Amino acid sequence: MGYRIKELSDGFWKIMDHRGNTAYLIQGERKTLLVDTAMDDEPIVPIIRTLTDKPVILALTHMHLDHMYRCDEFDKVHVHEMDIADWKNGLGKIMQLSFPLFKVKPKRFHADKFVPLYDDSEIDLGGFAVKCLRVSGHTRGSVLFIDSRHRAVLCGDAAGLSMWLFLPYCTDVSTYKQNLENAEQALSPYKSYSFYRGHSEPEGMPPEPLSIQTFTDMRMLCEKLLAGTADIKRIDRFRWLPLFYTKNASAGMVVRKGKIK
Repeated sequence: MGYRIKELSDGFWKIMDHRGNTAYLIQGERKTLLVDTAMDDEPIVPIIRTLTDKPVILALTHMHLDHMYRCDEFDKVHVHEMDIADWKNGLGKIMQLSFPLFKVKPKRFHADKFVPLYDDSEIDLGGFAVKCLRVSGHTRGSVLFIDSRHRAVLCGDAAGLSMWLFLPYCTDVSTYKQNLENAEQALSPYKSYSFYRGHSEPEGMPPEPLSIQTFTDMRMLCEKLLAGTADIKRIDRFRWLPLFYTKNASAGMVVRKGKIK
């Protein structure tokens, strides 16, 4: 149990809970940004206070429990406006029903704490600003955070080898593909940056590749799905829901057929 902390560079930390969920802490000259909260049983603020004494801003890559569970420790929660809208329209109720699935204690999240981020939002930390880039797919308001000081892109669950495109309030494949195209162009100036995921690899497993190429591979995978040429295999993760896994190079997706349109 508990958190593991890894300093990635000066003023930039990765915080991992015992389930493998990750949060990232970015320190500026005046403020510090926490990206996601992970989902540990213990509070995260005391951990942060061992790393920085600067005021902390919380921003979420998206509104799923494994990324926001500890957000009740903060007075304000910055999250993309699309996820806030979906939260108020039903996503919040679904998350409230998901506590048994994640095996965590129930709690209440107050929507009046949510502060909207927009497609062009920047979070000024003093000396530099962290940019927000929306990549609708896993949720409509899924975002990446681009940190020019530490040459890092924090991706949440936007892409990777096991991106989920079957949950309520995710997009269909066509919408995701269009957003991936936009992301490829927007991320082009940052292709030499390090890209970080929202979950750590299991102990002893090799690192999952993640780079700007992953977004290209995922866009190509979407194209194959839409053309009917992707190799898809049935999986039994949720026996009551027919799900399929498909892969293209560094990109992989768990999808239900109703989203392939």
